[in-house]
Amino acid sequence: MPLSKNTKFFVLLPFIFFIPNIILPIYYNSKLPSKVAIHYNGDGDADNWGSKSTLIGINVALSIFSLVMFLLTCLCVLKCPSSMLNIPNREYWGSSVMRPILMEKITPFLSLTFTFVEIIDFFMFFIVFRSNVHDSKKLEGFWVFYVLLTLFVVSIISLSFRVRKSFSKTHADPLIDKGEW
Repeated sequence: MPLSKNTKFFVLLPFIFFIPNIILPIYYNSKLPSKVAIHYNGDGDADNWGSKSTLIGINVALSIFSLVMFLLTCLCVLKCPSSMLNIPNREYWGSSVMRPILMEKITPFLSLTFTFVEIIDFFMFFIVFRSNVHDSKKLEGFWVFYVLLTLFVVSIISLSFRVRKSFSKTHADPLIDKGEW
């Protein structure tokens, strides 16, 4: 069963938000000093220093890791045995007939989760890069990280309940479930 336009969009979404995470270090590379703050404590005060290549490497590595995890998670849901699925009625949804519909239903959840991770990475590294460019020992706007993290946790909990409820049903008529996301 080919993927719907909706599912294709959700598959592309993490890739779209991956791009700014790669452009950000390219933009700041020439502006950063050679020695930068690479770690901050809970109050936003710099407490560890390193080279700018280390900071850029951490940024790029986290972005790539997040994207690879998204792809591997989708592949795992698609290929793993139904006994490994952590959803209600796993034997039903894991059957070869229902697996494509399972992917249609779970892809938006996975996509939104990993997209939110990319957004948090972007804002966190934007604040870190900006702080280092201005030679500040304290992160300005560090509260944004806590707000994003709180929104992320609330969103994941909400989406988890929604996905769980969706898989509690054992009917899977794509026409009935269309537009659920």
